[in-house]
Amino acid sequence: MPARSGDESAELEIVEDDGLLDRIDDDAWGVLTEERLPLGFGGWGFELRLDDNEIRYQLVPDLTWSVPVDHMLERKILPLYSAVTHQERVALHAGALAATNNGVLVIGTTGAGKSTTIYHDMDRHGAKLVADEMAVVDTESGTLFHGGPALRIEPPVPGEARPVESGQIHPELKKHWMRFGDEKVAREDCELGDIVVLQPTEGVEGSGELVELRGAESLQAVLSETFDFEEAPRAWKKRRFRNVGRMVKQTKVWAYRYDPEAIGAAERVDAMWNALFDDTDEGDSA
Repeated sequence: MPARSGDESAELEIVEDDGLLDRIDDDAWGVLTEERLPLGFGGWGFELRLDDNEIRYQLVPDLTWSVPVDHMLERKILPLYSAVTHQERVALHAGALAATNNGVLVIGTTGAGKSTTIYHDMDRHGAKLVADEMAVVDTESGTLFHGGPALRIEPPVPGEARPVESGQIHPELKKHWMRFGDEKVAREDCELGDIVVLQPTEGVEGSGELVELRGAESLQAVLSETFDFEEAPRAWKKRRFRNVGRMVKQTKVWAYRYDPEAIGAAERVDAMWNALFDDTDEGDSA
């Protein structure tokens, strides 16, 4: 698929070409008018450099490096453009899994345990990976799109689910990209069923608690993890707010509160899973 920059184009090699790429028209790349395009999302700073066929990115202050475009095209850039070029879609800083025929978004601040939650649900409960770090939802149809088949977690993986391929993101970071096989990965889009907000909270006893968020509280929780531009036109901000509002009206939003010092990751995920799928009518503690 050509990436257009003015009158010139550069061919981008696609590695993971069975996910969101299928839903992007060639013309979607026509929005690129400069050879270098800055993007920011979830603490990740990007600069897409078409002239060099690479993405330059920064995860933490004073630590910057470059990777080939094909390493992260489907993982980050295509989801962002999917949301930007389709008015009814939103991109979220979230993990996503498919369980009991429905999709579940797992959101939370950096370090809350999104990727770890997805991994343990895959390993212990038969869930399938839909997306990691970046998830795209069509708010008009309620569809959660499937993405690249990889998690960004720190090795070694604690359970029996083993990646078929693994690579360190950078020598100075502990986390790896881990690609999983077809038996662990969702290959079709699914209907969004629930949104879970991970909230590490000191002092919460036992296995934690699952509480339904409503109204402005649910809207703010989801809106805070939704992609936005630092400087955006008013029309974009209204569209983003409208789409998130539509999404939380259609979907239950839960807060799972737990004390990470009081419960291990696997036990926490088990408790959240049981509360979500066994006790969703009550919406109380796990």
